Amino acid sequence: MTYMRWLVLGASICGATGRANAQEAPGKNLSVDIYIRNVAFSKDTMTISYMVHNKSTSAEKLESFMVEAPGDAAPITVVLPGSARAWRAKSKFRDRIVAHWVNFGGIAPGDTTPWLSYRAIGLPFPTVAWFQGDSIASSNESDTTLWDPDADQDPDPVADLSVQTWTIGIEKTPAWATTTSGLMARLADFTAGLCNNGVMTDEDLCDTLLGHLAADPFRAEGFTASLDSAYTGGTAVTNAAYFLLKPNATYLTSYIDLEGITLTYVCGNKFSLKSVSYATVPATYSVASTAETGSASLPGRNDSVEYNETFITTINAGTFRLHYGGNIIRSADNGGVPC
Repeated sequence: MTYMRWLVLGASICGATGRANAQEAPGKNLSVDIYIRNVAFSKDTMTISYMVHNKSTSAEKLESFMVEAPGDAAPITVVLPGSARAWRAKSKFRDRIVAHWVNFGGIAPGDTTPWLSYRAIGLPFPTVAWFQGDSIASSNESDTTLWDPDADQDPDPVADLSVQTWTIGIEKTPAWATTTSGLMARLADFTAGLCNNGVMTDEDLCDTLLGHLAADPFRAEGFTASLDSAYTGGTAVTNAAYFLLKPNATYLTSYIDLEGITLTYVCGNKFSLKSVSYATVPATYSVASTAETGSASLPGRNDSVEYNETFITTINAGTFRLHYGGNIIRSADNGGVPC
């Protein structure tokens, strides 16, 4: 899925609502609201949880809810929300990598699913979802259209017997977004798309959010504070828009950008270390050809500065080596220049 595709089609996440027209084919005679409960991170892995409400106006029970995994962000775990007698949870539907839940008894009009969760490596991203009712026609045989996704059946239950909508899923982090500046650009892309496509219609809020990201230095903390205020204080930010922007902003401010670390020699045994990360970098150092080692913890930056600078003066003269995660990530020779 390309970013342009989501910018063109993603406006339907405005209310994260799926609708079917009256007198649709069996399986399509229902409307739902999709509510995102939470997005949680553990290192590079994200867990997202949904609640799907089958509206009281629906003519069918809700039996299937499926979320596409954009790109190659295959779900690691699709959580079974209840007993195996009542639910099925799978990560593949025919040739599609998905998070897929099926309730065998169906969720009646007016009722809501329990939380439906899955976990994958990546970041929040607008993606396609499908839902399906329980009135699939069958002729003199048991109906397995929903329950046997590996069967080679025609019609395709997803393309022909489900209602397509949009929600927030998990995308494997693009290679260009593995730096602080790349993550900021990705967040700015999403924010501009939501504002330009009429999902967020408060012009003052859009100007404020985009202004934080366009500032030099950009203000990720200010962005998060403004977004939180708008979401909790009114209707300017929808549930889906919030859970697209907030987790990406949170990840940005907690991300350790090793490419954004610079090490330079100053004078004497003094070295300068600069970090563009908002998060503290728990690094250490050593001096080549000596037994000297020590902490080189690099404090995170804030919105007022482009980077945080730390100075370390070693006891011994020699090449300064910066370590992170057991690896040497930077080194600088001691130039022997008096201070």
